[in-house]
Amino acid sequence: MTSTYISETSQWLEEVVLGLNLCPFAHRPFQRQAIHYCVSKESDIRLIKSVLFEEMARLCNKQRLPATTLIILPKIEGFFEFLDLLDGLNSALEASEYADLFQLASFHPDYQFAGPEPEDRSHYTNRSPYATLHIIAEEDMDEAVSSHPDTSTIPATNIERLRSLSEESFQKIRKHSLKT
Repeated sequence: MTSTYISETSQWLEEVVLGLNLCPFAHRPFQRQAIHYCVSKESDIRLIKSVLFEEMARLCNKQRLPATTLIILPKIEGFFEFLDLLDGLNSALEASEYADLFQLASFHPDYQFAGPEPEDRSHYTNRSPYATLHIIAEEDMDEAVSSHPDTSTIPATNIERLRSLSEESFQKIRKHSLKT
């Protein structure tokens, strides 16, 4: 089953995130095959925190940090449960020796920003087949941001891109963002 989680997440990354260029910084690690997929079937925050810290230690032990990790959490189903988990993990990260080295991005099948209606296409910028944590090296983020003309436009551009898709194209994106 672990391979299914990885396969579906990888397909979502390729078809949605890269296919729509939702994250202009994701192409480089993907092309270099520098993305590590980790599946944690835990639901307890202490155990997930342990996995997170193990993955950050693994990234620190690499010769070069552009490697990135996606931690797939198939047992975390509720979005608000995920937000609580994310809050706790971000607090633990900030209090750790990794605070200046990494940041977390988050994705969930029911991701919803405050404001837009629940089925608004804007939410699909962060919807994925499973609850997923993305460990991003600050060094890589700094490099990516400095090479982009204006990172502040990325969210609005992504929302507009999703909202302008034909219904048929959007349904393909929607399919990749949901568990099968």
